[in-house]
Amino acid sequence: MRLNWIAGDDSHRADIEAAVRGQTPTHLLSETRRRSVFRVDAQPPRDTLPPPPRVALVLKRFRPRDLPAALQWAKRATDQTGAAREWRALQALASSGIPAPRPLGWLRDEESEWIAMTFVEGAPSHEALRGADTRQRRAWIERLGQLIRRVHAEGICHGDLHLGNLLSDTSGQPILIDWQQARLRATARDRGRDLASLEFSFAYHGLGRACRLRLRRAALGAPHDTANLLTAGRRTEAFAHDYYRGRTRRSRTEGSGHTAVDDAMGRGMRSRALSLSALHEAIEAHDLALDRPRQETVLKSDERARVTRVTAGGRALVAKEVVKGGLGRKLADPLRGVPALRGWVGGHGLVARGIGVARPLAWVDRRGHGGYSLLLMEDVSDQPCLADAPREAIDPEAILRLLLALHRRGVDHGDLQASHIFGLEAPRLIDLEGIRFRRRLPDDARLRALAELNASLPDSTLPAFDRCALFQRYAAALPFRRPADAALREVVQRSHARQHAWRGTDCSLPGVRSRPR
Repeated sequence: MRLNWIAGDDSHRADIEAAVRGQTPTHLLSETRRRSVFRVDAQPPRDTLPPPPRVALVLKRFRPRDLPAALQWAKRATDQTGAAREWRALQALASSGIPAPRPLGWLRDEESEWIAMTFVEGAPSHEALRGADTRQRRAWIERLGQLIRRVHAEGICHGDLHLGNLLSDTSGQPILIDWQQARLRATARDRGRDLASLEFSFAYHGLGRACRLRLRRAALGAPHDTANLLTAGRRTEAFAHDYYRGRTRRSRTEGSGHTAVDDAMGRGMRSRALSLSALHEAIEAHDLALDRPRQETVLKSDERARVTRVTAGGRALVAKEVVKGGLGRKLADPLRGVPALRGWVGGHGLVARGIGVARPLAWVDRRGHGGYSLLLMEDVSDQPCLADAPREAIDPEAILRLLLALHRRGVDHGDLQASHIFGLEAPRLIDLEGIRFRRRLPDDARLRALAELNASLPDSTLPAFDRCALFQRYAAALPFRRPADAALREVVQRSHARQHAWRGTDCSLPGVRSRPR
């Protein structure tokens, strides 16, 4: 293997080149399609007596992207590769005295680029935070915010800032790693996106609003500048929306988790965990169940939908065929997608947002074959349905967590009834084809969802006192533009107008009368 030494510390050159050639034992730390990271116990210079102890270093291999050869050559020639960006960033950080791995060498072979740096002894940041008490967590977040402020003051932007790219060393100092997307002349927009990415990562790993606000204050260095704090919060919301939207869009195309289907059964998508033969078996079982209906296999069959429980590939599945339609819906389907596709995208969007759902495993459109669109999902019917649960089994905390998770992430279910929620401690949603994802839900959409859920819960299931207490906690966590009392009255009036399971027998709000049975 021919190696081209670009830059670095010559005292470590022999050990680095030996590791690249495979002459030194290495330990794989992580690997993706484009990068591999190894730990190497490298030997320090041998011209000192007595010889110092062995020094550990990190060796990172960068594989080229799938680009034309001319473009790859141009990126190398102009030093615009990920390895070049990381090398320049580590050098700038070292000269500024900012805690980061120290760069040791940069070299190339015929296919890849390699960066060697010092090994930082420490724990992943999310593990350090999980094992810390409140005081330690606050101090660590303060130090992290100050570190981000120092980095940005030097004009450097990390470019991929999240808890996975943070270590906590043995002294509790946060250390930033993985600088391959760094920019040395960052704009205010770059710095804002850096902080938004990190704050979103805090929320994604379950750190509360107080932790995120503490980070924001320390990173901005302006604890009393409300405008800057609010601007940073809006950037985080926008970043979260873009992140979730990108993850949701991936469900429409082939990827590592799912693949396209296009055969005599129809066209669509299936999870790689569900074989093609299992998909065919499920479709045939669904058709057979509708031809010979039995109570244990046909869960629903009316003018709107036909839902069956089938077994395919050794697993229990639910097949849903939406049959409601009309001229308007048929004209709209080519633009918005058939119901099965909408359910597939909605389900995977909920998965991306960390919300419980009966995971979609396949969707097939058979309209071109004179058939229908069919969605296959996990069978969650072994879990209790919220609509049928006894009063003593219902956990208002679980309902509150579900509502906050949905509405904080901009999810409008479209038909949030208790009959569409399975599982009392960890709720999972079904009826996915009406889901919409927005950057921020307007008050009207939130009130409608609360009314849908409230109206679908019988009076005996949840007393009025518990319903009001749950609403007050919801409104405190996600305030409405109008006063909470006015919002509650709106929910009650909308619930009453739906004439569903809730009758308002113990509701004491003025103007709301109990509906007779």
